[in-house]
Amino acid sequence: MDDAVRFCLLAEQVKVEVALFSSYAWSGRTIEYHRAQIRKFHDFREPTVGDEDKLADWPATKICPVEMSRDRLRGALLTRCREDRIEPPKTTRIERVLGAAETLFERNFTHRTLNRLSFDAVGKLEELITAPPPPPAATSDDSASAQAAAEPEGQSQAAAAHEGGRRAFLQELNEDPGSFQLDTLLAEIVKLGRVEAIGLPATLFAEVSEKVVAGWRARAMKMYPSDFKAAEVPVRVTLLAALCHVRQAEITDAWSSC
Repeated sequence: MDDAVRFCLLAEQVKVEVALFSSYAWSGRTIEYHRAQIRKFHDFREPTVGDEDKLADWPATKICPVEMSRDRLRGALLTRCREDRIEPPKTTRIERVLGAAETLFERNFTHRTLNRLSFDAVGKLEELITAPPPPPAATSDDSASAQAAAEPEGQSQAAAAHEGGRRAFLQELNEDPGSFQLDTLLAEIVKLGRVEAIGLPATLFAEVSEKVVAGWRARAMKMYPSDFKAAEVPVRVTLLAALCHVRQAEITDAWSSC
C-alpha cells in the first residue's frame, strides 16, 4: 500500500482533507508531540531495547516453526505489538527484529535436529556430499613395483566411482520421478530403502510444520555439494535431513496410493 492510499484512508477516518497531509511536517518536534498524544490517548508506549529483544524471541519460538513468509511474520509481529500496547518500531527496526528472530530460530532448529540424530545417521548424511578418503600410498617393495604402480590407478577409479555413486544419489533425491510406472516405481522403492537406511527418527521435525521442512528441502535442492560443505555442520545436516525426510514421505505416499 503506497502513501497516497494510506493518506486517503486516514483522511477518511479522521474526517480531514487529503491535501492537508502534504503540508504536514512528518519529522521534527511537531510529529513527536502528536505521536506522544496519540500514545497517551490509546494507552500505548514507545518500544524499548528490551521490548525488541522479546519481540524477536516470540516469533522465533511461536511463529517461525510454522511460517516462513516474511510478510506473515511481519503481520504477526505488528499484531503482537498491538496486543502488548507497544508502538511498533520503525520499519528498519522491524526488519532487524524479524531478521534476529529468523536467525535465532535457525540456530535452535538446526542444533536440535543435529542432537536428535545418531552419530551413524549424521555420518550417512555427510557421505552424500563428502568424497571418500584417498587410497593408501603405493608400496615401495621392488618385487611388487608393477602391482604397486597399478594399484593407485585402480583405487582412484574405485574411489571416483564410489563418490560418483554418493553424489548421484544426492542428485536422485532432487529429481522428480515423474509418472509412476513399473520401472520408476521399482527405482523409487530402491531409493526408499537407501533413505530409510540413513536412520532418520520419526520425530526429527516434530516441532515444526511440514511447510517449514519443505522450505528447507527446497533450499537444499538448490545447493551443490560445495555449498553444503561451506555451511556450518548443524545447518548442513539439517538441510540434508530435510531433503531425505521429504523425499521419503513422497515415495511412501506414492507407493501407498498405487
